Amino acid sequence: MTGLADTRAGLLPGWHGRSRGWWSDAGENPTTLLCLGVCDVSGVIQGEQCAFLEMFETRQAASQFVVVPDHPIAPCLPILLDQLERTPAQFQAIADDVHAYFRALSTPPSPDDWMFIGTMLSVMRHTPIKDDYSIFSSNGIQRTGPADAVLVSLAVEPQSILRHRKLGYYLHVMRHYQAAAGPAVRTWLATAFETVKRPVETIKQDYERLIDGLHRTTGGHLMVLNRMSTSGYEDISSYMGFDAPLSDTLSNIAAKEWNLMLTDIAESRDFSIIDVDAMAAQLGGAQHLPDGIHQSGLMQVALRDSILRGLSDLEQVKPPATAVN
Repeated sequence: MTGLADTRAGLLPGWHGRSRGWWSDAGENPTTLLCLGVCDVSGVIQGEQCAFLEMFETRQAASQFVVVPDHPIAPCLPILLDQLERTPAQFQAIADDVHAYFRALSTPPSPDDWMFIGTMLSVMRHTPIKDDYSIFSSNGIQRTGPADAVLVSLAVEPQSILRHRKLGYYLHVMRHYQAAAGPAVRTWLATAFETVKRPVETIKQDYERLIDGLHRTTGGHLMVLNRMSTSGYEDISSYMGFDAPLSDTLSNIAAKEWNLMLTDIAESRDFSIIDVDAMAAQLGGAQHLPDGIHQSGLMQVALRDSILRGLSDLEQVKPPATAVN
């Protein structure tokens, strides 16, 4: 048993490194959407049964949907860039350093520690953005290339992140997964890493690097869920009591700045913004997006429609890929 296992009820449940579903007729090559985020992404795409049923009910074209979970490392931009750019030699150096640290402990790591370490290294070794896929249809098994579109979430981006003191790689672990780790891992995170701030300009540069890296390596198109910037219930009458910059302490101010940052990037880069903020304002954020992450059913329908329209627009400008049998 481990607290890292986010097994959910639904069709074919289990603790998976990724979940995917597709449909296509013989000779068709489905458009693939890769989803990298937390609950705001996985809930919309996987739906109530965690089986993509709502997506397939809405979209009739040949499609494949892939969701990579956030255990134990959340897929924020520094993590995705590390995965995209890391060489096998660099990963081996990380693995050797981790093994050396935990072998040297006077008290053996607990089962929770080992589960966390193994899962963490598995996530770091893989690069979901570069994955290709086997699918089967009435024609038999065929291979498809990397995802045509990659969906990420602005809500998963932290204002500060852990950076390894010696090797320089990043980790971002959500609190519930930190709690699932054992005492040795928690000590390692506290001593082997330093916390570095991520101002909005740094996040902007990371998005630009990811968009450019996608175009260069796979030709994939980035789609980004922005953030709800206000619930409509903020009651601050004066900002005099808050230190500048306000975005360091007020999440609604940070959300506004980060949403504007995405529109700035769109002036020079080709990617899609899924406007969560506008949908929440129209439907009512307090009712349909109360914590800024978990959507109501109506909100999820609106987001699915927007994402699928983006996929359809992408198919109009991209030539069809050829499947390899």
